[in-house]
This record gives sequence, C-alpha cells and structure tokens, in this order.
Amino acid sequence: MAEVVGVSELYKQYGILADAADKSQHTENYKIILQATQGVTNEKLLAASFIPKFFKHFPDIAEEAFDKQIDLIEDEESTVRKAAVKHFPEICKDDSQYCKRVADILTQFLVTDIDSEVTICRRSLISLLIADPTGVLEVMFSHIKSNAQIQGKGLNCMRRCAISCLKVAINELKPTLFNPKEENEQFLAEQIKNVLKNQALGSDVTEDEFADLMKILKSLKYAAKNPQVAIDAIMQQIKVTEQFKPNDSDSVGRVLSCLKSVIPYMQNGGSSAQLMMYVTKNVLPALNSIDGDGERLSILKYYAEMSNGCHDTTVAEACAPVLYPILIQYLPEPPENSDTTATDSNEAEPNYQFSYVECLLYTFHRFSSESQNFVNEDTNRFTDFKKRLQYFTLCCQNYTKRLRSFLQERTAAALKLEKNQIKLQAIKTMTNITNLVKDFFRNPLSFKTEITLSWQTKTESKPTANSTESKGQRKRITFDADPIPAKKANTSANPGMKKTNRQPYRPPYRRGGWS
Repeated sequence: MAEVVGVSELYKQYGILADAADKSQHTENYKIILQATQGVTNEKLLAASFIPKFFKHFPDIAEEAFDKQIDLIEDEESTVRKAAVKHFPEICKDDSQYCKRVADILTQFLVTDIDSEVTICRRSLISLLIADPTGVLEVMFSHIKSNAQIQGKGLNCMRRCAISCLKVAINELKPTLFNPKEENEQFLAEQIKNVLKNQALGSDVTEDEFADLMKILKSLKYAAKNPQVAIDAIMQQIKVTEQFKPNDSDSVGRVLSCLKSVIPYMQNGGSSAQLMMYVTKNVLPALNSIDGDGERLSILKYYAEMSNGCHDTTVAEACAPVLYPILIQYLPEPPENSDTTATDSNEAEPNYQFSYVECLLYTFHRFSSESQNFVNEDTNRFTDFKKRLQYFTLCCQNYTKRLRSFLQERTAAALKLEKNQIKLQAIKTMTNITNLVKDFFRNPLSFKTEITLSWQTKTESKPTANSTESKGQRKRITFDADPIPAKKANTSANPGMKKTNRQPYRPPYRRGGWS
C-alpha cells in the first residue's frame, strides 16, 4: 500500500517549490507530489494541478511525471479525471515538444460517456491547438483516419468524437488560428482531403461526419480561394469508380451530400466536369429505382444547379445524349387534338412531373447553350422534341391560368398557408418551363434565356460604375414573372375602354406540320 502523503503535506511541498529560486534542486519535493497520485481523492486532485505546474523544472523525471498524470486521467473518480485533463496542457505551456503526446492522450479521452468530461477535454485540446496548430491537427486526424474500434464503443467511435471536437475548435479558433498563418488552413484542408481519400482503405465516414467535415472546409478562406481543392476532396467521397446503388440508402445519401457540398465551390470557379459526368451516366438512368420522391427531386435540383457552373463543351456533348431520353420520359407525346385537349383539361388536375421537367429541361438547355451538336444532328428527333415541348407548354399555361385565378381570390393571410405556397411555387416552376421552351423554337437556335430556378431566391446585384447600363448598352432580357401580379386600378384616360385579354404564348405552329 502506498504511503499516505496528506493534503497538508502536499501544500507544504507546493510552497517549497513555489518559493525556490532554482526549483530543479528540489527533485525530492516534486517526487512527493508524484507519490500523491496513489493517495485519496483530495490528494489526487491537488496532484493533478501540481504535477503540470512544475513539470518543466524536472526533465530528468519528466517521463515518470507524464505517466503519473496519465494515471490520474484514467482514475476511477470522474472529478479526478476532469482535473487531470484540465491541467494536462500546462505541461506544454513553455515547451511544445509534448503537445503531440498530450493531444494523443486527450483525443483518446474524447470517447468518454460523461458530457462534462468531454467539454473539459475539448477545452484542453483547443488550448493545445493554439500552442501547436499543425502538430495537434496531425495527431487528431491520425485518429480520425484510424478506424479504431474501442470495446463497448463500437467501430469508429474515436473518429466521430474527434471530428465533433474539431468542428467546435475550428469554429472558435478560426480568427486566431489561421490569421495571418494561412498555411495552417492549407494544412487542415489537405488533412480533410486525405480523410475522405483514406476511406477507400476502411469504412466510410457517415453522412453526419461528412457534413461536419464540409462545414469545417467551407469555413476556410483557403477553400474559398482554391475551390478546386474542395471539389477534389468531395469527389474522393463519392467513389466515381464504383457502381451507383439506387436501392442503397447510404449510396443515395452520399451522392446527395456530395452534390449539395460541391455547389458553393462551383459558384466560385471550380470545375464539376467529373461529377456532372458521373451523375449523368450513373445516377440519372437509375433515378426511378431510388426509393423516395423527395430524394429523386433533390438529386435533380442539385444536378440543375451544378449545370449552371458547367462551361465545358466536351461535358455538354457527352451528357446531352444521356440526358435527352430521361427528359423525354416526362414530356408526354401530344394527342392528335393537342390544342383542344390542353385547353379543355381545366377540370382535371394535371398528372405531370413539372418539377422534374424544370430541372431536366434547365440542364438540357444549359448543355445546348454550350454545344448545339446534339439538337442539330437529328432533324426528326428534334421535331418530335418540339412537339412534346409545345404540348407540355400549353398544359403549363392552362394550369398556371387556373392557379392564378384561384390565388387571386385569396387574402394575403391565406396566401401564406402552406398549401397556397405550394401553388405559388408551381406557378414559378411552370413559368420557368415556358420561358426555357422559347429558346428551342428560335430560328436560328439561341439559348440565352436566363431564369431563376423556382426553389431559389433571386439575388439582385447593385449596379456599378462599370455596369453595361452605365455604358449605354442594352440590358439583357430575362424572364422572371411575378407569380401573382397585384391588381391595378383603372387609371386610363378612357375608363370605358376594356383591355383585351392577352393570349398565352404558343410556340409557332404551321398548318402543314410542326416547325
């Protein structure tokens, strides 16, 4: 049984060491403090703070002192563990050579089930990150990539805990950790990329872990300045060399997470060619096999947003032939009396996938704006395509008219109801489809129409001194109709004159056939 030191004796040794001009001459006094790690709870609590405080003065017994502090971290009493973890970083206060070793122990301690211990451990790791950013990050990511299994905790428990801690730490330290040391941001971005790349050697990061890593990456100025680095990191996770499994929720979730994460970096100038090709050739053909309309529509929405950043003629020419038959599935072939059918179907709710068509048609329009080879190579196919577009447009216009008529009779409060918001969204969707269709009937073909996708909020940029308007140039025409125009008072000079009803736009039709 270890000799009892006693609380009063510990305070006595502390006083001697604190008052000594040359503390290194009092090794025996420090050893008495080390001995207290085998004592009762109060003695251990004091030792937990005294050992790190005087650690640097006794390099000859540093390893023994380090091990004693670890013993306290592994103690049965939670109060002792928390005290030892709290003061552990003080060992590195004046000498960062121990930062990696301390970070290694604390990262492993994160798997504790006690929330208060996790909180203290995170605070300690944050203090270490300030002392040695790259060293501590290297240690933490080594555990993230390790796929270690802890008894009673399950596989990859340490990885989950380390990523969660890192997210909190980076969010708190970002102003001081990376300013002005931008190389720390680059190091962190590369570590995240390596984690996603490393998953080919072990189990995949979960959807939540991937989201946390993307939040960290998105917060870095380095990623904003180098969007391709972020896109390449995301592409490591999607596994383009493997077959997409539409019936596997994890495979679908991974694709959705990657598509959502990559869009901001594409808007900053990154290339999405590889991802566009993968989604077009692997995901879209299996779209109907995905369980859940919400997941299918989300994929199409992200796909449409991605296409807005695709300015690669090679990609457009490769994707357009694959996308076309998928789009055609949702564009019905018109009946013989298409004008009458589209006009007289007011009583029936149209059974068309307007949202799907908006996404697919928008993307096909974008591909056609980059290269018209596909739409021009087969006249008969393009003629059939325009027949379908014309009929679908007539359906959109008639259904839009019904929705407008219905909504105009509703109060402002009623329009805020969810069911009416859905109708407003439907009007935006069909307006976008109608505007996109116009470009396919221009002669010569021209794909310059710009729209705001129905689920997006239009952002208006303030005019600058260098804007085209200030130079006297004409502003490009865009199509963005207000879904429910406000009723205006009749202020004409001749109130007795009635305003003629404007006919809905109909793509050109010739008596001898379709143009």
